[in-house]
Amino acid sequence: MANNGKNSNIVVGLDIGTSKVVCIVGKYNEAQKLEIISLGAYPSSGLKKGVVVNIDATTDAIKKAVEQAQSMIEDKIRSVYVGIAGSHIKSLNSQGAVGIKDKEVTPYDIDRVIDSAQAVSIPSDQNVLHVLPQEYVIDGQEVSLDPLGMAGVRLEAKVHLVTCANSAVKNIEKCIRNCGLSRDRRSRHDHPSCDRHRRAAWPPLRSAGRGRRLGRASLRAPGAVPRCRAAVCRRALGRAGND
Repeated sequence: MANNGKNSNIVVGLDIGTSKVVCIVGKYNEAQKLEIISLGAYPSSGLKKGVVVNIDATTDAIKKAVEQAQSMIEDKIRSVYVGIAGSHIKSLNSQGAVGIKDKEVTPYDIDRVIDSAQAVSIPSDQNVLHVLPQEYVIDGQEVSLDPLGMAGVRLEAKVHLVTCANSAVKNIEKCIRNCGLSRDRRSRHDHPSCDRHRRAAWPPLRSAGRGRRLGRASLRAPGAVPRCRAAVCRRALGRAGND
């Protein structure tokens, strides 16, 4: 949840695109369902193919979009969830394995095996954006995507790693700070407003080969996980996004 005040229950998403910047605000109702309550948009001229090429122009577009959204609500927008896009986004498959400490899978074991799976060599100019669990194996037997509480000796995890360029992230974060905002979490983004791209099918993550280029990746509601609704995946995604 976006930290937009001590008792605030609003969530703010920021889509920094090549043609426009969009700020969307949602609020949890009494049934804990997210409702859209505000929207702001402003033309963007500081990006090229999803990557910041002009800090001042991008900062101005973000500020104007946030101001539009802010004008419709009482809560003060202080932090945002941000989408990351561009050809610098890449992906690869990886796997890790650990011994199950108490012969029954605990959250600690899951965290350890996820850490083991993402301990791979990536270029120094890249940073892990998401760790998406694809499959868990206990003692050679495939199990569900939520192995918590299952008995066994050895836990394995097959994951899909999404990486992005450090420089691209730093430039976006600088623009956000220039607007007096903080960043809650980075997220992939694959929902462009262009109809042609919106119709393009996203390939299943299982079929993605090592080093496959993702292009644009997905911005989803906080806590949502592509291709998996398991709680363990939400934990892994949240930890990777908060790096």
